[in-house]
Amino acid sequence: LDGGKRTRVTYKLALDPGFPIPGMIKKASTRLIVSTALNDLRKYAENPETQQRLGALLAPFVEAEQEKLGKKAVAPKSEDARQNADDATLALMKESVTAEMVIDATPEECYQVAVSFQDYPKWVGSLQYCKQVDTQPDGLGRMVEFKVGAFGQSLDYTLEYQHKVPSKMTWRAVSGSVKALVGSYTFEPLDDGQKTTVTYSLALDPGFAVPQTIKKAITNTIVRTALNDLRKYCEKPATKALVRSSLAQSAPASSPSSPLSEVTVEEDAEEAPEMSDSVEKTTEIDATPAQCYQVAAKLEDYPKWVASLQSVEVLAADTDGLARQAKFAVGAFGRTLDYTLEYTHKVPEKLAWKAIAGSVKALVGSYSFEALDGGKRT
Repeated sequence: LDGGKRTRVTYKLALDPGFPIPGMIKKASTRLIVSTALNDLRKYAENPETQQRLGALLAPFVEAEQEKLGKKAVAPKSEDARQNADDATLALMKESVTAEMVIDATPEECYQVAVSFQDYPKWVGSLQYCKQVDTQPDGLGRMVEFKVGAFGQSLDYTLEYQHKVPSKMTWRAVSGSVKALVGSYTFEPLDDGQKTTVTYSLALDPGFAVPQTIKKAITNTIVRTALNDLRKYCEKPATKALVRSSLAQSAPASSPSSPLSEVTVEEDAEEAPEMSDSVEKTTEIDATPAQCYQVAAKLEDYPKWVASLQSVEVLAADTDGLARQAKFAVGAFGRTLDYTLEYTHKVPEKLAWKAIAGSVKALVGSYSFEALDGGKRT
């Protein structure tokens, strides 16, 4: 269309993550993944440095005409910005998501698990990075750096914690890419203290535009997934034995600096829901179809522009160098999803894929590239 000077890119995706999730939330999350991916593809493909590099491979007439697109550096909030951050925090508290769950462990045991941040990779599904950077005199974490997959992107932030052992721990973001984040765990004893009702409250503004209904739905998924993962980990016999040993040797929750165990988290087998309809969205990009296709097919460059990506590895390639199979790990639905995709290519018009292995029950998708304005845009 329009002489082929631009490219219209259509992204179509259907995803069943392989664990129970309400259809409305799955649809909203998939829609957000698609919108975010198209936006990131557009930014990266329109980056003059990208176009110049691809031009050397694809066409000598490509010239860089825009300033290089770079991600804003993440910096701690200044004192002047603290009041605005506090105001945002107060506003967020009014729209927090709260859920509770009964765990077959004592409040002290649950609290010990919740404050052992170095063990979070064993049970927090969407976690990409976690490091305790400041500690209270009693050994409890005061400042912790995180990087997690959420809203189709990677969010990085530092949380400041307050403790009331073993009944409550609260936190708020003091720096990072998020605009505001506040949350808490409350631990109430049941059955003479042998069980615990754990209540998780969370309010989050990621710092970029997300429709309110989608933000609420995704936050709700994050909360319920975290509670379920906490329950599974706390109730494991190996976890209980090690936590009780730790508590017996010191005051409750006073020494979280040592990992509780070296065990890995085993996921409970759960019946996955049925596939929902695919999500489809279109955008126009100031790059040729050949350039857009090269970006989409060059999987080893995905870490440069796919925000929620944790890892990618090309397992097999065709004789022309295009990837035929690739293994991914991404943050989505409050967890880390790992899967292997098989690709089919129709250069430079369409790139399609489907999951053939991994934790997802099903995943199919495609990029279509339609020339506009003489092939200068997509």
